[in-house]
Amino acid sequence: LGINDAPKIAIIVIGTLFQQILIIANTTRMVDRGLIEAGYTLGTNKVKSLFHVVIPAALPDIYRDLRVLLGWAWTYLIVSELIGTTTGITWFITQQARYQNFDNVYAAILIIGVIGLVCDVILMKLGQHLFKWKAGAK
Repeated sequence: LGINDAPKIAIIVIGTLFQQILIIANTTRMVDRGLIEAGYTLGTNKVKSLFHVVIPAALPDIYRDLRVLLGWAWTYLIVSELIGTTTGITWFITQQARYQNFDNVYAAILIIGVIGLVCDVILMKLGQHLFKWKAGAK
């Protein structure tokens, strides 16, 4: 990112926001109904049930889904840098391809992949640490 980042950020936000809303809605809809009923049996109302049952039950899966959305955000970042920029890794790839420096093109693509992989591994380890109580929360 550099000067005049607002359009790039807008593309990333618009590209991921609606997916995020749908994914979170679907994930919370899949919370075990037995947990919600147990909460009502123990005396919770709708608001307490939301904050003490639904959100804690859905949080590991929402976290996992946000890791997937991070990949989408990377894609939107690459796309946003294609549009009229003179800086950024996509601009570098485009320039190097124009001059047929394909070793630099492949190196830049590899760097993007490595950055994405490192981010995902870090977030996976963080998820395992944050959600120890949820089996398979990665």
